[in-house]
Amino acid sequence: MKKFFIIISSIFLTSIVSLYIIQFTVFEKNWFKNLTGYFGIELYEALKIASSVNSHGEKLILGDSAGNQLISHGVYESDHMISLACNQATTMVGQYILLNTFFENNPHHNIDEVILIYHPSSFENNMDLKYTYQYLLKPFYRDPYKEYFNENAQQLVKKIPFYQFCQFPLIKMTKWSPRYDYKDDLDYFKFRLSQLSIDYLRLINKLCIENNCVFQILPPVMKEKYRNEWYLRDMKEQIQDAGLMQLFQDYFKCMIFEKDNIFKDMVHLSPEFIPIIQRRYNYPVKALSK
Repeated sequence: MKKFFIIISSIFLTSIVSLYIIQFTVFEKNWFKNLTGYFGIELYEALKIASSVNSHGEKLILGDSAGNQLISHGVYESDHMISLACNQATTMVGQYILLNTFFENNPHHNIDEVILIYHPSSFENNMDLKYTYQYLLKPFYRDPYKEYFNENAQQLVKKIPFYQFCQFPLIKMTKWSPRYDYKDDLDYFKFRLSQLSIDYLRLINKLCIENNCVFQILPPVMKEKYRNEWYLRDMKEQIQDAGLMQLFQDYFKCMIFEKDNIFKDMVHLSPEFIPIIQRRYNYPVKALSK
């Protein structure tokens, strides 16, 4: 009986160790590119860029998926630009961690401007959306990133079921995430900022100042329907109340609107129109020099 117990225990421990080794090779060594359909590949690719020593850039881009359509994550040597744009599902906490990771790995960087390209709807994310577990907890709720979750962020994490197990290999390596009372999507009819976004916009700005960079926020190309001031009224009031007007000083006046029929949903351009819009507004260079 004792021998049987030892064998079973050995098999169990070997399985656990093997899973962690596989997790390390897949995620830490960036082999996840070969996993089709995995949630958040663009985020892990952006994190790999941020974790690398890179001296090519003078501008660093952060962004949601709308920003990533226009200036996808990568290193643009000829334009002296580095893009870490990925997805709003990582929340502003994830954006902060990506930027901080870049600065920590590039203490002698040449970056003089950090630009966040964010659709107005993305600022609402308060860790209460469907893919928070996939895009924030799995990549970042671990050392060395866990320390960047402030008290408010920690409290929001604890509202998510099974947050303690997000780094367990069988969970992290699959599409699984817990079912709970999350919102299926953002509000595309009344734009607002969550307290989480407000907190971390301030932290991003502070981080930029400490690294001798200017931080500004710009919008992606947006649907014509959003030209109506009604959509932006609450957001503008929140920005005023939070004392963030300086960060958003160019945001509203730089809004570009295009016909609704070139978008595949409320935020994203249809794939066939992406190169057309990039050429029309000369992304990434001219569009960011306003």
